Amino acid sequence: MLHAARVAAFSRDLNARMALYTDDATLFGSKPRLSVGKAAIRANFAALGPLVSVRRYPMPAIATLSPDVAATAGHVDFADGDTVMPYRMTWVLVK
Repeated sequence: MLHAARVAAFSRDLNARMALYTDDATLFGSKPRLSVGKAAIRANFAALGPLVSVRRYPMPAIATLSPDVAATAGHVDFADGDTVMPYRMTWVLVK
């Protein structure tokens, strides 16, 4: 998925965001514990509130691990209304 499309999906609604995750995905987000599995990840995002969106998500560094797998790392700024929430973001992308 192109970077801009991924950012747009993350910024829209919860269902679009969840389409980015596999059933066995793991998220270490803004909570102190890992969210393991799609249901736990959905609950994590649902608790953030309706005003949380992507403020800034520059293109991350990308390492191709195999023809079907890449790892990315970079920074993203989420915002809850006017409050900016900076995070480090790492994704493992599987084709």
